[in-house]
Amino acid sequence: MGAKRPNRSLVRRLFRRMFAILAVFVALAALWAMASVALLNWRSPEESALMEIRLQQAEDAGKTLKIRHKIVPLKSISPYLRAAIVVAEDGAFFSHYGFDFYEIQVAVKKGQEKGRIVRGASTITQQLAKNLYLSPERSFMRKGLEAGLTVLLELFLSKERILELYLNYIEWGNGVFGCETAARTYFGRSCAELSLEQAVRLASITINPRRYAVNDERETMIKRRRAIAERLKNTNAINEIEYAALAKAL
Repeated sequence: MGAKRPNRSLVRRLFRRMFAILAVFVALAALWAMASVALLNWRSPEESALMEIRLQQAEDAGKTLKIRHKIVPLKSISPYLRAAIVVAEDGAFFSHYGFDFYEIQVAVKKGQEKGRIVRGASTITQQLAKNLYLSPERSFMRKGLEAGLTVLLELFLSKERILELYLNYIEWGNGVFGCETAARTYFGRSCAELSLEQAVRLASITINPRRYAVNDERETMIKRRRAIAERLKNTNAINEIEYAALAKAL
């Protein structure tokens, strides 16, 4: 006698139950994500996912890392820094809905030409989603979760609140998180008191804050600071006189 075939009706019932359980978990996860993001309108997390990752990395390396982080409202952040970060990180921030499809196309084209990823296309909203909730790893799963969270952030929060959170949670060096801590660490003053030059220097190192310094005089960083200055002028964030003085200082 041959082996007994499995009961197809039973198998179908098991699959339906598994699918139902999975659907419940997905629905609960979606509800948790929506509630978590919506609460950001009234509260700021004590820690971000990236902070926890950095602490774990330090522990794994047998080192001690102290996280320095202080949250300040958007009105206490220098307008120069706000403008410099936007032009440096996401020039279309106030006009897109979480994704900059033009930058994505450019990044894909550049990657195809070079045969590897040579530039990112993540918006400020996408970076906030990653920093608050996810990890820096590159995977389709992480990018998918990031996309979902990006949609929720844009849906539940104003652009001003997204920018405020981004500036307060971005990494600005080893254990340095948020613009207030960065301003006091590198310039000995509050974020509200930053000069135009200091704001540009801070914005220039977000590309890799654990590699570059605000006083880095390598050609790459000089070019980046000057590019940010030019974008500030082109978007009328600063006038010609400010730009001329800034170009000399950088």
